[in-house]
Order: sequence, then C-alpha cells, then structure tokens
Amino acid sequence: MQPTEISVAADRAALAITWPDGVRQTLTAPALRQMSRSARSESARLKGWDVPADDGLTITAVEAVGVYAINITFSDGYAKGIFPWDMLRGAIGAPAFQDLATAQTEAISGLGN
Repeated sequence: MQPTEISVAADRAALAITWPDGVRQTLTAPALRQMSRSARSESARLKGWDVPADDGLTITAVEAVGVYAINITFSDGYAKGIFPWDMLRGAIGAPAFQDLATAQTEAISGLGN
C-alpha cells in the first residue's frame, strides 16, 4: 500500500504519512533512523548494539525510491537507509513506537511540506 501523502514537519523533526485507509502516522527523525535497514544498522543490531540516533536529529531530505519506498537523509549526514512502505506502515502499533504514536497524534496538524 502506498501512502496518499507524506510531509516533513516544519522543524524537520518528524515525518507524517497518510495512508489510503485514512490512517495517519508520525515518526520522529530519531525513530526513523533507528528503523533503518542499512547494512551498517543491521550489523549493529546483530551484534546487540543500539543504532545511534541523536535526540536532536532532523530530516534534511526525502526522495522516492521507485514506487515502493523512500530514502531519507538525516542532519548527521546519514542517507543509506531505504524505508519501504510496508516497513513504515508496520511501525503502526509496534511496541517500540506505541508511545511515540500516542504522544505525537496532535503534532500532525502542525506539519508542513
């Protein structure tokens, strides 16, 4: 399923996604960085290490990768992660993101492109 809308918050701290079924989700830049499936991030996870993500991290660019994903560039220069739609959609309700979704529901209304 492809989203119907994607926008980056004015402060560049989060990405908002609207899905065809009306579900809207917001993911912070640090949460997205931690979700990255790049070889470096996956290697760190396999070793039991945390994937680093500074709390002040922001999104500097979002680019389409075909019709199945986006690539996000972060303020720390990291631009290696590809974020497929199914992975982003799967973050809804994931235990690691439940507090994030609850705390940021109101933040969507303040998002701009």
